[in-house]
Amino acid sequence: MSELDSFRSQWLRELKVDAAKPVGPVYGDRAKDCNEDRLVAGFACDGGLKRAVKRRLVKLESNTVCQEQPRAFDIADRLLQGEILTNDDLFGKCEEKKRHLGRRTKPVECSEVAPAPAQDSSLVDTLINDLDEINEIPFFDSYIPSEVAVNIFKHLDVVDLCRCAQVSRDWRSVAESRLLWHRHCRRMGFTDVTVAARSTNWKHHFREQVQRESLLRHNWTNRIGRLYELEYSRAGVLSAVDSSKDFVLAGYSSGEVRLWQRTSSGVELRSVVLDGSSIHPNNLNYVSSVALAKNCFVVSYAEGEVCVGGLGDSPSTACNQAVALPGPAKVSASKQDNHFAAFGGTNVALVDPSGQTQSVQLPTKVSYVALLPIMHGQRQPPLVSAAEDAVRLHAGERFEADGLTLHHLIGATVTCLDASDAVIALGLTDRSAVNVFRVPLYAGENGRLLGTLTSHTSSILCVNVAHCPDNLVLTGSCDKNARIFDLRTLQCEVRISAHGLGVTQVQMDEHSLVTGGQDGLVCVWDLRTKAKLWEMFCRHPVKHLRANHTTLVTAHVPHNLFPEPEDGNIVVHTRQRGSIRMYDFSANQQTSGIPSICLSSYDEPAGYNYNVRLAVPYDEIMDVI
Repeated sequence: MSELDSFRSQWLRELKVDAAKPVGPVYGDRAKDCNEDRLVAGFACDGGLKRAVKRRLVKLESNTVCQEQPRAFDIADRLLQGEILTNDDLFGKCEEKKRHLGRRTKPVECSEVAPAPAQDSSLVDTLINDLDEINEIPFFDSYIPSEVAVNIFKHLDVVDLCRCAQVSRDWRSVAESRLLWHRHCRRMGFTDVTVAARSTNWKHHFREQVQRESLLRHNWTNRIGRLYELEYSRAGVLSAVDSSKDFVLAGYSSGEVRLWQRTSSGVELRSVVLDGSSIHPNNLNYVSSVALAKNCFVVSYAEGEVCVGGLGDSPSTACNQAVALPGPAKVSASKQDNHFAAFGGTNVALVDPSGQTQSVQLPTKVSYVALLPIMHGQRQPPLVSAAEDAVRLHAGERFEADGLTLHHLIGATVTCLDASDAVIALGLTDRSAVNVFRVPLYAGENGRLLGTLTSHTSSILCVNVAHCPDNLVLTGSCDKNARIFDLRTLQCEVRISAHGLGVTQVQMDEHSLVTGGQDGLVCVWDLRTKAKLWEMFCRHPVKHLRANHTTLVTAHVPHNLFPEPEDGNIVVHTRQRGSIRMYDFSANQQTSGIPSICLSSYDEPAGYNYNVRLAVPYDEIMDVI
């Protein structure tokens, strides 16, 4: 204990001695002692004594010079006193202070010592000055015009733009510029027309569209939507279907035509009036094919009549005959404009929007026709025709029979055909080749062979290149598989065993794949996990499938268009008529007008065509922690 007491007393004496010494630069008597030390250092002969004296005279510049307040506190103090500061006052000392910080410490003589610091400076202020880790806001705030800042920010994506808005108020004003967000809306396809960027809060519009797409993707995944059954029992059996973004067109075995329009409140039926003087629908003159163009629809009959009607705003639409062809006629229309092609037997007719018809006759019977989008400088769209084992591209200024031959091999039968603006895809069955079932790809501009897709083990029933993401091709075949090919490598990237029978319809987007088969199933697949999300069933094969972000339209067309009525009934039974189904994933499924006592706390809406909240009333979900 005595040793501890002696140590404490000695320590306290040392503290009192240190506290009595002056803090800061030397003044007065201390300067005099400094001069005496300098004289001693000049006449000393021992070098070690000189070095020791010089080491004692070394003083850090940050402790002797930078005794002023931090610049941020100084600015705040001057502003509180009502002083008006200029840019030089705010930013002029920044470079000078950086130069002071970058200067290395050096020995100083007593004559170069800075004057005494201010009386109100404290040790905390000195330490803050020594550290000086205040990060300045970047130069966008004051040194460049807003137009230049917008041109710099336009190279950022949406995530980086939102991060820049959190830096400062000035950066936020630049990052929330309407021009920048209008540019992102145009790039993402959220606005189709060019409008004044000042008239809309484009950032708010962009956020709403992103949230809407996220909700639609969630509804697609969980089958949350409103289901519409488009039926017409008195027209007989469904024979042909086509659909677009807003319309669904159907033809029946009785020769009648039905047109449905999708509206914000649901689906409305449009009346189609046929020209009775030239069209005589009956059991023998059934509707063989239908097609939807941009502003019109086309209907073809088994006896060769081809009729055209407009897609106007009136509730009734007249359908008049445009072309007469031999045999069962079929049609194909361009979604870009009102051009359409009709073919029957060996004849092919190309009709422009004004009604002028160009007809040619091919050597063999035509089985498939596809229209390519109109390229720049052309007056009519290029046309691809498949006549048994010959495929031709008609892309001249005039529609002529002698087109560019893409494929002509005896014994190689064309089973399906599809075309986009850049690629033409064929499904072939060639018994004489090593790869019997293959898909050759041709360039739409000049007909050059791009490559051949193989790995199929049975007949190819469908190929989709027009409604696929870039550089991808979809195929479905009788081997029960759906395949996704990459055009850059010509390799099969994804193969899904989709159905119990052949795959007749395929379509995909960036997230999901939709397939329809001969077994009547329509399946939705997740491309990331290759798992089936959901399915729906009808007893007839899927002959039409069209999907977009908001809707899914499927058509189940029976093989037998004239079945025998059951039990002597005149009207064909429902299970023999076929069906058209449309899922609307953007419909508002929230229940309204129902008393709260009839609702439970389950989240709504629920999938699979019923509402869980109404099915299980009075239930309460408690959070279990």
